[in-house]
Amino acid sequence: MKVSLRKFALIFIATLTLGTAARAQERKRESGSKDEITTDRPDFTEASSTVGKGRQQIESGYTFSRNRDAGILSSHAYPELLLRVGVISDALELRVGQSFIRSTAASVDGDEVVSTGAEDLYLGVKLALSSQRQTWPEVALVVQSAVPTGTHGLTAGRMLPGANLLYGWELGSGAFSLGGSTQVNGALNDDRRTYAEFAQAVTVGWDFAKRVGAYVEAYAFVPLGNAGASVERTRYLNGGFRFRPNRNVQLDVRAGRGLTAASDDYFVGAGFSVRH
Repeated sequence: MKVSLRKFALIFIATLTLGTAARAQERKRESGSKDEITTDRPDFTEASSTVGKGRQQIESGYTFSRNRDAGILSSHAYPELLLRVGVISDALELRVGQSFIRSTAASVDGDEVVSTGAEDLYLGVKLALSSQRQTWPEVALVVQSAVPTGTHGLTAGRMLPGANLLYGWELGSGAFSLGGSTQVNGALNDDRRTYAEFAQAVTVGWDFAKRVGAYVEAYAFVPLGNAGASVERTRYLNGGFRFRPNRNVQLDVRAGRGLTAASDDYFVGAGFSVRH
């Protein structure tokens, strides 16, 4: 009987949370707020909102990076595909991501070694927890995991689960925004042992024209526990621009640089997003 009551309580809390968040987003639409595409790219900090019930959104792009300190001469990531689908209510979103990578590294004898293939599949669920109320931010939680489907040599060979807490504020008339991401995910070191990795990001965005905006962002990765000597902290600073030709399409460009020796030297990228 105790188990049944616990299950009932969990179902009741989940239903109440979904209903509250959905009603909050519905009130936001009815209040006349702009109904425009909101994306998880191009910055590292993902949106604290969901796509909404019955909506499908595709986000894609390409990134070039270089990290000579790690022996990686160049790396190409594409298509950085993310499919976001709103189901059941405005507060719930299903997420599937897939990307491929082509990297060129320097071997011990000076030759170049090229690695090409698919990265592990990304699966996630985003749950909207609350809308912005005065100083309280809009909040969402993503439960996510990498699934071992990638090419040999690129796959982790195991599930790497994690969670990402997202929060954001629209400032003033909405022309400025402040967002953050706090997450912990499973990761793999050079000895192929799993460890927990903490990531923190802060981003500031602003719209300086009707359909043109920009952002600047700082984020860092910190290994937790016994990650091994091969794993170091990394920090990045990046910025970019986005252009929305209409309310359902966004184009973006970005560039950034690493702030530590273990970080990528620099990266550049571009992409697009489409909402249906």
